[in-house]
Amino acid sequence: MKFLNSYGKIANHDDVIPPIPEDVDLKMSGWWYGGFIVVKEQPDELTLKSINYEKGYPTIKIKPEGFGIIGSPTYVIGDKVKVKNKNKQGVIYCLCWHYKRECFYYYVEYPDRRSTCMYFDDDLEKVESAK
Repeated sequence: MKFLNSYGKIANHDDVIPPIPEDVDLKMSGWWYGGFIVVKEQPDELTLKSINYEKGYPTIKIKPEGFGIIGSPTYVIGDKVKVKNKNKQGVIYCLCWHYKRECFYYYVEYPDRRSTCMYFDDDLEKVESAK
């Protein structure tokens, strides 16, 4: 299992396995050109979960050779975390790759609102893993 929980992008759209969601046109831009987390791994198929929270984290299936790994994040969507400098707890609702720093950053949803601040690994502490 070398792909599970890895973050990356679809490297070859020809390797997407049907059925393709109705709202997806692989020739046009959209959420399917964004980042994905591998949530299920089989020898000939990966299930990818989009990090696009505005679209409800849609999933898509792809052949392993069509997925380009960027890295493995410390936290995943749904992890309950503590923001160290604020002494607040929340849940990771979005994660992204910071190309300049070459590391992951995260957004946290608190009970009363979604944060717009970027948090890095050192800013957070895991309270509970995603289910």
